[in-house]
Amino acid sequence: MTQHDTGAKDFFLHLLSSITLYLSAIAFLMVTFQLINYLFPEVSADMWRYDYSSGILRTGLSMLIITLPVFLGSRIFLAKMYTKEPERKAFKMRKWLMYLTLFVAAIIVIVTLIMIVNTFLSGEISSRFILKALATIAVAALVFSYYLLDIKDGLTKQKRSIYLWSTTVVSVALIVLTFFVVGSPTQARLQRLDNERVSALQSIQYQIESYYTTNKVLPESLDALRVTSPYDQSINNFVDPSTGDQYGYKVGEGDNYMLCATFDTNTEDTSRKDESAIASKDWQHPAGEYCFAKNTPLLDKAFPEVPISK
Repeated sequence: MTQHDTGAKDFFLHLLSSITLYLSAIAFLMVTFQLINYLFPEVSADMWRYDYSSGILRTGLSMLIITLPVFLGSRIFLAKMYTKEPERKAFKMRKWLMYLTLFVAAIIVIVTLIMIVNTFLSGEISSRFILKALATIAVAALVFSYYLLDIKDGLTKQKRSIYLWSTTVVSVALIVLTFFVVGSPTQARLQRLDNERVSALQSIQYQIESYYTTNKVLPESLDALRVTSPYDQSINNFVDPSTGDQYGYKVGEGDNYMLCATFDTNTEDTSRKDESAIASKDWQHPAGEYCFAKNTPLLDKAFPEVPISK
């Protein structure tokens, strides 16, 4: 193998290692921060919607599961390559790339700490601020100590194994904790289906109120809505996304009616803390078949006059 080929191989291996390191560190902190938000909520119940994001957690978890093994694999491959051919360490770009890695890592850590301090100054509780700061400092200490030892050729086989194994164990523990606390992909799918059911019932409620506004009477069935609005695409939401069964609709006395569906999860379950689950207290439901009692606006009731202040 020529020196040119050797340099190119080393360059791209170090580049792959650096990029996956950045992504792994960012993903690790994303997951850690969301877990902290989940386990240490703000006092205000409405803060869940803005405080904890299951979407960000899933994104961070996906990144961590993919990029961390690639990073660890590239570092192990480089270590074996340098052990077999020590002269490769003389590659001029090696230290440049490693210092560049430390520089970018430092920027990521600084920006993250700025964001943490900013949220603390905005009123975030102290326990979350401390935990997030400690997590960021721990990641920074691990990355900097590893690369500084490698630059100075002080990273022995034993030390490298300790670093890589500790990183693996902590990351796997974080992934397992995430699934244990937030739920499995199956649970996430069931919650998503329930969210679709609630959204469909809200659409049906809007259609019923629109029908009532026009006809001054409640529709006898959901089929009546299809007759009056045959081109309305939202009417396709009248069936369950999983079973294909039509949602339940019962006409009560006066302007009262009920909308029914069969749900897979319970919104009052403490293991379910996603944004959509608490979007409206009017649509909380248990697992199983459940009906929501609704009523249409009283159209013939005049609004009280409000004097205009001068």
